[in-house]
Amino acid sequence: MYLCSALRSAAVRRAATTAATSSAFPPRLILAARRPYSTADIPTIDLNATSAPSGQGFASFPSHYLQNTTVLDTRDLNRVDDAELAESTTATVMQLNDWATRRRAAALSVEVPQADGSALAAAEKDAELGPLLYSLHHTMLANARCGRYEIVEKLFELAAAAELPLETPLHNDRLLALCRSRVPENLDRALSYYHDLKRSGTANEHTLAVMVDGLAKHGRVRRGLELLEEWEADARSSNGKLTVPQPAFTSLIAAFLRQRDPDAAWKLFHRMQLHHTLPDEVTYSAMIRACAVTGEVEKALSLFDTLRASHLVPTTTTINSLLHAMSKRRDYAPQALDLYAQSRAAGFGPDDRSMAYLMACARRAQDWSTVGAAIWAEAQQRGLVTDAVVAQALWTVSVEQVRRGTAMPEAVATILDGVDIASRAAESADLANAFLATQFPFAGDRGLKWFFDFMPAKNGMSFRLALSYCMDDPVAPAAAGESEESLDVVSSQTNPILYHPDSIARRARGVEVWAAWEAWYADLQRSCEAHVAAVTAADAGGKQAASAAEHAYLAQHTMTRPVLYKLVCVAVNGIAVDYPRKALALLLKYCKDHGVRIDPKDFGKLDWHVRHMAAQEDPMAVPRWDAMLEAYGVKKSGLEKSLAKLRNKWSRVRK
Repeated sequence: MYLCSALRSAAVRRAATTAATSSAFPPRLILAARRPYSTADIPTIDLNATSAPSGQGFASFPSHYLQNTTVLDTRDLNRVDDAELAESTTATVMQLNDWATRRRAAALSVEVPQADGSALAAAEKDAELGPLLYSLHHTMLANARCGRYEIVEKLFELAAAAELPLETPLHNDRLLALCRSRVPENLDRALSYYHDLKRSGTANEHTLAVMVDGLAKHGRVRRGLELLEEWEADARSSNGKLTVPQPAFTSLIAAFLRQRDPDAAWKLFHRMQLHHTLPDEVTYSAMIRACAVTGEVEKALSLFDTLRASHLVPTTTTINSLLHAMSKRRDYAPQALDLYAQSRAAGFGPDDRSMAYLMACARRAQDWSTVGAAIWAEAQQRGLVTDAVVAQALWTVSVEQVRRGTAMPEAVATILDGVDIASRAAESADLANAFLATQFPFAGDRGLKWFFDFMPAKNGMSFRLALSYCMDDPVAPAAAGESEESLDVVSSQTNPILYHPDSIARRARGVEVWAAWEAWYADLQRSCEAHVAAVTAADAGGKQAASAAEHAYLAQHTMTRPVLYKLVCVAVNGIAVDYPRKALALLLKYCKDHGVRIDPKDFGKLDWHVRHMAAQEDPMAVPRWDAMLEAYGVKKSGLEKSLAKLRNKWSRVRK
C-alpha cells in the first residue's frame, strides 16, 4: 500500500510534466507516389545539411514530413552506472538495518504509548515507511535489470527480516531478477514463483509483463503466449478488474520477429488493438522492423504516420527501424537520406546502426562514388565505423564495380585503411562475405584463395558468391580471343568461351566449392536438428514452433530455401556444361531429399545440354529430364498463367 501510493504519485507527476511539455503533431501525411529511378537520379549529397537535395525523375520526400516532431533518445534510459548502483545499494542496506534496529528497540521498550498519540505515531511511521519502500524498490529494480539476482534476493530477505510490508512491486523486482539472471535454471524458478504469486492474489499486470518478457527473451515464446491467453481468460471473467498489459504483447511481438515469423507478429499486433489496448512507441518500432523484413516500405511509413497521429513521440529505435525498411528498396534510397537529414534536425542522434542502414541504401542505389562516400565520411566523422558499416560499404563498392564493369581497388583500400580484415573477418562471416564480393569477378583467383584459406567462418552467402563466380561468370572475350556474340549457348564449336581452358579450370574449382558446401550443409543440418529439438523441448509449440525455430536457425546462417534453390541452380547449370548426366542425377537428389521444385527457366544450360549433347550419348537422358519436369516442376495455376500472358502482352506493347 505504501509503495503503491508512492509510485502512483510519481507517475502523476511525470504525466503532468509530459502533458505540459508536449507539442502538437501534424495530421497524417499521405506520401506521393514514387517510381523506380536510375543511378543518374542520385545527386551529390551533403549529409550535414538539414535536408538532402532531390534528384530529377522521382518524387522527393516531403520537406515538412518531420515538422513539429521531436525524436526521443531512449538508448541510455536503462544504462546504469556501476559505482552509483553500488552506492545506492549500500545506502539501502544501511536504511534497512537501521529500520530493523529501531523495530527491535521498539519491541523491547516497556513504554505504552498514550491513546492520544497513537494516531500521530502511526502517521509518522507511514511517512517514514513510504520513502524507505520507494528506495528499496528502485534499488532492487536497478539490480534486477543488471541480472544481479543474488543482490536482489539479499535485499528481499533483509526486507522480510525487517518486517516490511512485501508488496507486489517488490515481488515483481524479485521475479525480474530471476528472469534476467544468466543461470538457465532460474527461468524455471521464475515461472514457479509467478504461479505462486498468481495463486496468492499478489500478481498484477506488471507481473505478467515481466514473466512474458523473460520467457520471450529466452526463446520460449509459445509458453509466454500461453500465459498471456490464460490472463486474457481471467480478465474476461473478472468484470473489468483485470486488464491485459500492453508490454506483454510487445515482448511477444519482438520475440516472433527474432524468430523471423512476421505473420505471427502481425496477428498478435491486430489482436492487441482489437481486443485490449493501443500500441506504444516500442510496439510501433517493432512492427516497422517487421515491415523491413518483408520490404513493405509503404506499410512502414503508414505505421510511422499513425504513431505521430496518436501523439506518440518517435524514438531513435523508430527512426532506425524506418531507415532499415527503406534500405530494402532501391526506389526509396534518396528518401531515406532525406529522412535522415530531417531526423537530425528533429534531435535524432545517429548510431552505428543508422550508418549501416544508410550505407545499405547506397548499396541498393549501386552508388559508392557519391552517396556511399558521403555516408562513409559521415560515419568516420562521428566515430561510428563498425564491422556492420564496413561490410555495407564493401557491398556498395562491389555492386558499383559490377555495374561499371571495372575494379575499384582504391575504394576498397579506403574502406579497409587501418582494418585488419583477416582477423576481423574470422569473427564475422558478414564482413568476410562483403570483402569476398569485392574480389569477384575481377580478382577471382585471389577471392577463391581467400575463400578456401582465410574464411573459417562461412555461411550460405559465402558459398553462393564463390559458386556463382566459378559456374556463372564466363571468361572475358579478350582472354578467349572471341567477340561478345559468341557468349550465346549454341554448341562447343560456336561458343569456345565456355570451353576455354580457364573456364574449365574455373568450373573445376566450382566443383570443389560445391563439395565443401555439401559437407558444411550436412553439419549445419545436424546442428539445426539439435537446436530445434532443444527449442521444442523447452517451448512446447508443436510443429509450428519447430518450423519457426528451424527457419530462424537457417536464416542466421543465410541458408534459407531461396538460397538453397539458387545454389542448386548455379551448381547444376555449371556441372551440366561438362557432365549433363551427373547434373541430372544431382538435381534429382535434391528434388527428392530437400523438396526442390524445378522452374525450367532457371535451368537453361541443363536443358540445352541434355537435349543437344547428352541425347547423343544417352538417348534416355531427354525422357528422364522430361519426367523430372513433370514430377518436380513448378505447377502454375490458371490465374498465374493468365497474369503471365498479361505481362507478356504488356511487355510487347511497351516495346
